Amino acid sequence: QDITDRMRFEEDLAKARDKAEKALLSRDELIKELQAINTGLSRFASTTSHELKNPLSALIGYAEVLRESYSRALDDDGRDFLKKIEANAKYLNRCLDDLRQFGSLGLTPIDSEAVSLSSLIIEVCQLLGIDPQDGYIHFAKDLPQTICNRQLMLQVFRNLIDNAVKYGMGKEKGIFIEATLKSENECEIVVRDRGPGIPQEIQSTIFEPFVSTGRSTGIGTGLGLAIVKKIIEAHKGTIDCRSSSDGSAFVIQLPR
Repeated sequence: QDITDRMRFEEDLAKARDKAEKALLSRDELIKELQAINTGLSRFASTTSHELKNPLSALIGYAEVLRESYSRALDDDGRDFLKKIEANAKYLNRCLDDLRQFGSLGLTPIDSEAVSLSSLIIEVCQLLGIDPQDGYIHFAKDLPQTICNRQLMLQVFRNLIDNAVKYGMGKEKGIFIEATLKSENECEIVVRDRGPGIPQEIQSTIFEPFVSTGRSTGIGTGLGLAIVKKIIEAHKGTIDCRSSSDGSAFVIQLPR
């Protein structure tokens, strides 16, 4: 009886092991399939945006020629329509630029180097026409270094700081940027404003493509935060948003 029970136990154990191995294989195959689909979609977005750029560039060029050479032949309504054509064409051009970058991120490995976060913030301030010494943006001049792609991380800070400037409550409220080393292998970066905050019902979706933050005051492409998220993920990091009526904080965790 003991031998029979042991044989039955070993048979059940073998079946369980075989079932587990098949489940693991199915999971790995599913992951590979999803990765292949994601790569295909990224390539499609990048290629499609590139193909659409050519006729759009021609449209913008013809509109500029029309404005510069034939503007006097148009009445006020005609000139107004022409301005709207140019504005919408340039907006679509920005959308295609963002879509192409969104599609290309993650397709190839990124180059990284040691980067001073303080110098990066100063450069972003200069690009946005903000004096880093006027007290509008608060950050320590000796923020730690982190390992990242400088140009991509420059875009991350430019997007987050530009959003904080647009949606904050002015210089009297300020923008605060902090960076701390959580360990030898991790750096946490926080970009915080004191604006009206992001509606709670969309906070979980603001990093998805073409999702508005619900507090926009201008024309955006809807891809800014989606690109930011893909850049951070390309660095093997994470980004999260914590928002309330007292303001919003974007928290980035980066490996070092």
